[in-house]
Amino acid sequence: MNLIVATSTHGGIGWKNTIPWSCPDDMRHFKSFTMDSIVIMGHNTYKSIGHPLSGRVNIVMTRQPSKNEVEQTDLYFCTDIYHVLKIVHNYKKPVFIMGGSEIYSLFLNNRLISTIYLSEIPTDVECDVFFRIPSHFNLVSDENRYSFVLKKYIYVNPEEGQYTKLIHDIVESGERVHDRTGVGCVTLFGNSKLEFNLQNGQYPLFTHRNIPFRHVFEELMFFIRGETDVNILRNKNIHIWDGNTTRQALDANGLHDVPEYTMVNGYGEHWRRFGSAKGRYSDQIMALIENIRNIRQGRDYKFARRLILSSWNPDTLDRCALPGCHFSYQFHVSQTGELSCLLYQRSSDVALALGWNIATAALLTFILADQTGTIPKSLHVCVSNAHIYTNHLAEIDTIKTSRTFAFPRLYISRTPSNITDYTFEDMKLMAYHYNKTKITLPMNV
Repeated sequence: MNLIVATSTHGGIGWKNTIPWSCPDDMRHFKSFTMDSIVIMGHNTYKSIGHPLSGRVNIVMTRQPSKNEVEQTDLYFCTDIYHVLKIVHNYKKPVFIMGGSEIYSLFLNNRLISTIYLSEIPTDVECDVFFRIPSHFNLVSDENRYSFVLKKYIYVNPEEGQYTKLIHDIVESGERVHDRTGVGCVTLFGNSKLEFNLQNGQYPLFTHRNIPFRHVFEELMFFIRGETDVNILRNKNIHIWDGNTTRQALDANGLHDVPEYTMVNGYGEHWRRFGSAKGRYSDQIMALIENIRNIRQGRDYKFARRLILSSWNPDTLDRCALPGCHFSYQFHVSQTGELSCLLYQRSSDVALALGWNIATAALLTFILADQTGTIPKSLHVCVSNAHIYTNHLAEIDTIKTSRTFAFPRLYISRTPSNITDYTFEDMKLMAYHYNKTKITLPMNV
């Protein structure tokens, strides 16, 4: 989303609910710049204009629309951000937040703004409302338009910045080592922790390149359903597990009796049937749901510090197409019913897979919260062996310098009685913007 604002040289934007200057050039700029887009404004701004802006979809945010304010073509009245995002999602047009100050703050505080267009009017007229450029916005252009100066600021996502910093640290401080694939990699051990806010639907789907959300969802549900036949994913045109389950790859791991495209003791087997090599098993997913509900409802706190989902079973390591990398999830329920997750990864192919694994862990937290009546709060990721393969190094500068955007929002529209019954249509991913630069990273097996 974009924010468009005009300020005085001292950052003023208003005086006693009026704009205290006249700048026809800036008004013409505003009209041409926002034409055929969506404009979002507060109720006071709408009342001061007196009518919807022509040639644009108008969204007015208000605590309570008055009786004579009726929605019509290209005019909507919304009471919350979720309603706004649903409308925006349906139109697929550029979006401009146009004020006033409370609306600016609302969208900035919810981390939904990726670009700010600021017209600086050369006046120091007295104002009682001001606009300040928030942190994490960088000035990228400064253009003199004769009667005003047009400045463009872009958002640098600080949470995704943890990822680019990790890449920098691996390249600068990592150790070159041999690895099981024979490719070689640069490794940083024991010094990698990332944290992500999940409140208000914020979903950490990385934006420096496109991460296909449908694929993330389908793979996670494949695990949740306890499935290990990779053909289920292949039939959905998802091929992320092909390389590790070819006949050649399985034979290399001594799994000569295992059919091609089978994970054997993969994540799904461990999550739903942990310990099956000993003739008994534990359904960790259902146990998590039951224990989180008990804690949330104040019935039983026995498992408050034992909400763990594990994919590491020493008894079955020799029967895995690939032993779990993101193998341990621990959850915490706060006194106010908020759900947080700590993901521990023994190993991470940082350039190719870490962003995907973060999206998976966050989505699992959203789904568990939906099943248990809790609210997603935060995701913490600890990586033990963080590495970059040598055949990925050529793309590292592209990753580090790619623009990042505000994270999208994720809402779940339906809560099935069984966690296995979610469909992709239940997931409403909104405001996902990403860098279109192509980044090619081979999977090393």
